[in-house]
Amino acid sequence: MEQAQDVTVVLIDEFPPLALSCALAPLALANQLSGRTLFAWHLTSVTGREVTSANGYSFLVDRSFQPTDANGLLLVLSGARVERVATSQHVNYLRREKRRGTRIGALCSGAYVLARAGMLEGVRTAVSSDLHDTFDAFFPDVPVTSAGFVADERYYSASHAKAALDLMLAHVESRHGKGLAGRIADQIVEFGVRSVATEVSSFLKVSGAQKNAHLAEAIRLMAAAYGASAPSAAEIAGSLGISPRQLQRLFRENLNRTPKGYLTHLRLSKAREMLLQHNMPISQIADACGFGSSANFSRVYRREFGVSPASHRKPAD
Repeated sequence: MEQAQDVTVVLIDEFPPLALSCALAPLALANQLSGRTLFAWHLTSVTGREVTSANGYSFLVDRSFQPTDANGLLLVLSGARVERVATSQHVNYLRREKRRGTRIGALCSGAYVLARAGMLEGVRTAVSSDLHDTFDAFFPDVPVTSAGFVADERYYSASHAKAALDLMLAHVESRHGKGLAGRIADQIVEFGVRSVATEVSSFLKVSGAQKNAHLAEAIRLMAAAYGASAPSAAEIAGSLGISPRQLQRLFRENLNRTPKGYLTHLRLSKAREMLLQHNMPISQIADACGFGSSANFSRVYRREFGVSPASHRKPAD
């Protein structure tokens, strides 16, 4: 049986957590859809202790810097202030891994660290837009591309979170073929609008962001009662012992949504799941998900997904 490829992600303080989720999603789906462990992944940092993300959460890592597997992939993920937070320890680790023959890549501003390590001269590289001027000034021999990601060079690169997903999908295809990559892409399109509750629940489990108990509990309360009886933002805030304004700030800073917008998205995702899995009348689904009327449900559903609820109906047996 083929050995799983080990993917090591170097997290640098102030990294964007969305990019991490996007990079790992195709690997998790590859395992799930194939029924085999094709990929295993580890998070690492200089100290082996937690790393602070761009939104202030502390992420737990698996280990400190260690040699990767001979067949492994090493990815560097950093955020907007990489020039200030990347250290010589990061650079030296990359250089050691390069000498060992490890495949190396950069996500978001991680290309800056690879460039500091002298790896990108003459290598077409996808760079975060806020670093274009820096590369022009300090790394003029690195050809920066406007493409979101580069998977056909010695060093992988992706300039933003969505590009990280596309890059890793291309990586899966290079190792396991177009068939599996296509199924993963279909799954991402099909369920890319899953409830934010599910996404954030997974995020909290893997990241150490459990420390934000208020956000986690607010999500749990909404997911438990998303229908017509769903608690209001004021009621949720009261049950948490915080003000409605604090609750609004929590959702905006971490989910880029208001509590009301999050609840609507959750309701739509639940409705979409019911449409795909059941043959209930659309009016019943609208009522069960708290939309009040079929007309309102259809209008909001089309605005979110671009198609009518009927387009997502479970085919008749």
